Amino acid sequence: MRQQSAGLSLEQAVEQVRAETGGRILSAETVTRNGRRVHLIKVLTPDHRVRVVHVDATPNRR
Repeated sequence: MRQQSAGLSLEQAVEQVRAETGGRILSAETVTRNGRRVHLIKVLTPDHRVRVVHVDATPNRR
């Protein structure tokens, strides 16, 4: 039987990006692209570059 988890919340995605990049979060939002929820997180990296990181918010299937 397949079950779906709750998916990644925006807050969890922000913390994940902060931990992975070591940067400062500038903005974060959730959008729908091609029928899938995606978190868009804008981060200022330690080397002073601005990146937009896309994190899939769709629940995983197990």
